[in-house]
Amino acid sequence: MMAQEKKRKTEAEEKQNRAIGNDRHEGSAAEEDKTTALSQKNKFDNLGTKIRQLRISQSMTQSEVAKALHVTPGYISNVENDRTAMSLHILIYYAKLTGLSLDELIGEVQPAYRPTALQNQLIHEISGLTPEEQEKLLKMIQIWKDKE
Repeated sequence: MMAQEKKRKTEAEEKQNRAIGNDRHEGSAAEEDKTTALSQKNKFDNLGTKIRQLRISQSMTQSEVAKALHVTPGYISNVENDRTAMSLHILIYYAKLTGLSLDELIGEVQPAYRPTALQNQLIHEISGLTPEEQEKLLKMIQIWKDKE
């Protein structure tokens, strides 16, 4: 038993030394990885605030959002106050609930999807207009296109 324990300890030390050695040789790569990870993390730092702002802009209560997503109002409160993160599953449903794509909700639209995301955003904005406002907008667009 003592031999097995000593062997495990030696293997763990060797693994740690290899990791330290790799960090010395790949110091700049390791730093770059850390920087990339931090920038990815920063994208999500204000997600709770964005989720709250979207809910409020759509005149929804935490209870209404919770009911639509099949979660508790406390969960929504925790998300909005950055005490917990939404799962991908819930984020997808929240995006649908607010009329956004998941990319738009997260804050980063990949170039290939920008036209679709823009169309979705336009549809979302237009759907909030009255029929009279939609007619005016359509006339404005037609006038604008004729000037080109």
